Amino acid sequence: MKWEYKTIRVSPQNVSGPGFETDEFDTFINQFGELGWELVSTAAITGQALPLYPETTSFLMIFKRPKNQ
Repeated sequence: MKWEYKTIRVSPQNVSGPGFETDEFDTFINQFGELGWELVSTAAITGQALPLYPETTSFLMIFKRPKNQ
């Protein structure tokens, strides 16, 4: 089986904080699921805010689905 992949980068402001509802994120993920995408991995992307103190600047979500042949 062959796969195709999609990556989406999300900033921390969009996925945390007092205004963020997990239901909103679930809706976002489920929309991709309806299109056949499966979330297979996430990674935190960090930057250097201060020496020796990395700061998460975004999250990378990796999706996959079977490729149409």
